Amino acid sequence: MISCQDLLSLEIFKNIKLIAGKNGLYKTVTWPFICQSTDFYKWINGGELLFLTGMGMDLDNAKLINLIYKCREKSISGLIILTNSEFIKDIPPHIINLCDEIDLPLFKMPWNLKIIDVSKSISNYIMEKNFKSNGERELLKELIFNKDLNLDKVHELIRICNIKTSNIYFSSIFKSSDMNLINKDSLISHIKNKIICKCNTFMLDILSDEIILIIGVNSEDLYLEVKSNLKHIHKEFNVQKDLVLIFGDKYKNLLSIKDSYSDAIR
Repeated sequence: MISCQDLLSLEIFKNIKLIAGKNGLYKTVTWPFICQSTDFYKWINGGELLFLTGMGMDLDNAKLINLIYKCREKSISGLIILTNSEFIKDIPPHIINLCDEIDLPLFKMPWNLKIIDVSKSISNYIMEKNFKSNGERELLKELIFNKDLNLDKVHELIRICNIKTSNIYFSSIFKSSDMNLINKDSLISHIKNKIICKCNTFMLDILSDEIILIIGVNSEDLYLEVKSNLKHIHKEFNVQKDLVLIFGDKYKNLLSIKDSYSDAIR
């Protein structure tokens, strides 16, 4: 899954400024979509990153406010507004405040930056990351759930996903009797933001009531730091007192991660 937060790492986003809705940066982006009418919601599925130029839309203040509420209603992940002297001259403070209020990431983009270049960059990034994530999920399932480990398949998936070797491997599970009570997108975003930079190996999959992590690090200090970060995340999200965090033992070989998972669920 790709979030608005992930997109900030793209080179092309250096010229696109986040001006509101930072608390919603965890939201998953499914695809870029260019808004050409106020009834855009008829052609979306949810999760889109919306580009708004105002061309041909005769946008007044009331219509813009209504459009933003429609973004929330239809689960739009974020809104990018292009400003110029002819259509949308600037983004008023009350629109910025509204996006902050409803946690809708709002970006301001220069008119001279081509939408086609930005949307292409986003689309390529989504496809590349989704391909890698699908491979990592397949590898995770092969390592943990397959009774007869197919070593050829494992090594091929490791190669395709460019999985780096680590000195310490362990599993971790966030578990709840009702995952619908948890904001999974936000939880996963927090996990990625806090620990991926410290890991050589990171794989994640979501089951009906579990978020499973396979983590590899290169030192005992990093192992303890990652565990500590995960505990802090658990404390932050365990509002309903129904979210459990469990760890498996650590191992020196990725092929032993099934034992770590068994330790965790035991």
